[in-house]
Amino acid sequence: MTVAYISHSDCGRHDTGWGHPEHVGRLRAIPRALREDPDLFHALVHTVQIQVLGLERYAELWVVNFVKTRAHFTVPLEVHAFSLASRFLRPSPDRFSVEGQVRRWQTEGRY
Repeated sequence: MTVAYISHSDCGRHDTGWGHPEHVGRLRAIPRALREDPDLFHALVHTVQIQVLGLERYAELWVVNFVKTRAHFTVPLEVHAFSLASRFLRPSPDRFSVEGQVRRWQTEGRY
């Protein structure tokens, strides 16, 4: 399942009422939660990596690279997740697709 979150500051001007899934309070809560808990975005990147690569390939890449480098932070899957989380948390983040970035790294053999 692919999930996209696209928003604009004008969304806050459209009051749908408390019971609606797109209520302004809910819309504001999503980026706030992701920004307040960077580990959440990091975990979401890993979720996309698993979705794109498959669980077996993800686990193989993680273990092989960990054994090779003996450091969690140097495993390419982790490097990419930290990099995308940092990019997302910038004051004015550029727009990007996590799935697109994961597919690019996969195609380029960077994992």
